[in-house]
Amino acid sequence: MPAQPFALLEPHWANPGEGWFRAAYKWDRDKLLTKERLENGSLYKDITKQPSSHIARLMDSSWNQDVATSCRFIVSGWYFRHTPKPALGPMPQWWCPYDLLGLFISLLGPAPAAADKNNFYLPLTAVYGRWCSRIAGEADTGWKWAPSIQGEGDLPYVFQCTWYLETDPSTKQHWGQYFLGASNAGDKFERNTTYSGAWRERAQEARFDMLFRCQKVPMVQANDFKDKTAPNMNPDLAGRNMVPYGNCAETYPFAIRFLPDKTKNGNAMTGLALKSKFMQKAEYPDYEEWGSSDVWKNLMPPCANCKELLKKAGAKESLFSPGLDKDKAPKRPKSMMESEELWVESGVLEREKSQALLAVS
Repeated sequence: MPAQPFALLEPHWANPGEGWFRAAYKWDRDKLLTKERLENGSLYKDITKQPSSHIARLMDSSWNQDVATSCRFIVSGWYFRHTPKPALGPMPQWWCPYDLLGLFISLLGPAPAAADKNNFYLPLTAVYGRWCSRIAGEADTGWKWAPSIQGEGDLPYVFQCTWYLETDPSTKQHWGQYFLGASNAGDKFERNTTYSGAWRERAQEARFDMLFRCQKVPMVQANDFKDKTAPNMNPDLAGRNMVPYGNCAETYPFAIRFLPDKTKNGNAMTGLALKSKFMQKAEYPDYEEWGSSDVWKNLMPPCANCKELLKKAGAKESLFSPGLDKDKAPKRPKSMMESEELWVESGVLEREKSQALLAVS
């Protein structure tokens, strides 16, 4: 009688009785990639947690529809140590694919020693934005292309990259340490007492809490969210947008990249913020490095909230200016400019011909 195989336990994600360890031991690459993803966005469109959301969440058993500040959901984040080195302080949590993608691309670093805004960090941030548009959310209805996917809610309004040059004191070798982040998104955040309650506020508070817990240099205080102390929530500030601390694209980059030493932040930290509108003309265009490109045109300065965080961290606002290093950006070749002008003129002539034919027909 053949001996019974040794009984291996099964991880919680395995199907009962499938013998996961023995099967997984023989998976090829395609099987591995297929098996390790969530099938067809099962977490995103969980029928027990409607409406659909790209934000990982749990049901809140204390939800009360009659309380304006109550919410049906709790943000359910994962802890992930983003560096193998021992780190001081709490680890950040992750619950949205945009932020997780920023983490993934940041883990591919460091950047080459010669990296600068034009040859690395700006194209990197543009790639990050494009990839975000491929995995979740939906393009703005006013954009000139129909998205190949339809997710939940708008894409992040802004994508951000913060970086500094790190030097090994013993070898004097240096490289760029960077981190990418996106503004709060991943849901339509409809305020519906039947479905979700104060869900937007709950998601905003989760991002603020992450920033407060993980900041290496004091930028926000524990009650800043509850007390609405952010400049953008100041009723006396012109152009305020009612965005609390922790909801800008800078949230994860500032929490993770800013150093405890304000002097070092002032000397080293650099950053850029790129509006998602840079993608509005086409879904799969070529990247253009010219200073007149849509990528450069959609850079924006730090908002009032971020200016305050920069100040408290000791970083220089001028190093986060949209115009920083624009003078070093390549100029569009004259031959290309002439070709574009001819293309526009041709388009205008064709349109005028069509209108004339319609008028006489």
